[in-house]
Amino acid sequence: MSPLQLSPALQHKLEPSPTLRINEMVNQMWAQGNEVYHLGFGESRFPVHPIIQQVLADNAHQKSYLAGQGLEALRVQIARFYTAHLGMNIKASQIMVGPGSKALIYALQMALD
Repeated sequence: MSPLQLSPALQHKLEPSPTLRINEMVNQMWAQGNEVYHLGFGESRFPVHPIIQQVLADNAHQKSYLAGQGLEALRVQIARFYTAHLGMNIKASQIMVGPGSKALIYALQMALD
């Protein structure tokens, strides 16, 4: 994967995300066969649970914007998982699914502001 290339007009004004750059470096090191302990946020190296894969596949045909809290079917499955594993009654309305930790942290800050 090649690093993000900014327009020359913007290079002096903007810099790529440091966290994304770290992820690129880690991926390059893994590709070279190096052992790397990546302790940062980002893409999980663990397999996606089959139930989540199915919910995402069932909704892959959608072409419109998703609900702000994420796919309801996915939130329902996440709530069921945590209800079973934590022994607490977790509702889908208490779950928020986002495109990554940065967007979710930003949403949390805006909600608390």
